[in-house]
Amino acid sequence: MSKHKPVMDWQAIKAEVHRRGMTLTELAVRNGFHRSLLRKLNTTTHYNGQAALAAFIDQKPENLWPTRYPKKSSG
Repeated sequence: MSKHKPVMDWQAIKAEVHRRGMTLTELAVRNGFHRSLLRKLNTTTHYNGQAALAAFIDQKPENLWPTRYPKKSSG
């Protein structure tokens, strides 16, 4: 099984959120999550939070956290 690297590291993800004029805290609140949830995504898996953050920066969650989304085998 090959290991895929994320398209962005955690620092780049945070920088992109800030570049778009938002903070992780504000984005979490706007999506109905606890204010600290998105700040913890670097070390904690939360699929809905990952999806919200990825959508905000026009990425797919599986591209940002490939180890959390294993490829499905066909057949």
